[in-house]
Amino acid sequence: MPFLGLLSSLVVAIILPIIILAIYLFIRPKGELTKCPHCNKNIHDVLTICPFCRKEAKRECLNCHEPVPWEANQCPFCKSRALTGKN
Repeated sequence: MPFLGLLSSLVVAIILPIIILAIYLFIRPKGELTKCPHCNKNIHDVLTICPFCRKEAKRECLNCHEPVPWEANQCPFCKSRALTGKN
């Protein structure tokens, strides 16, 4: 019986964190990090709103409605210059 308690403690203390790490690595957001144009903190490039300062990290093309990098002057998808304004 004491061996069973030791074994279950070992599973919880060692194996469970390894399983949790594997799950995290599988489901975490993919992509590279970029700097927020407002607060300069690192954010995932797939985000359109910064989770730190809650401001828009990307602009929207008014023609095709795709997210456009903040510093871009034209949409890389449709080449339109009609972008949402810089706040």
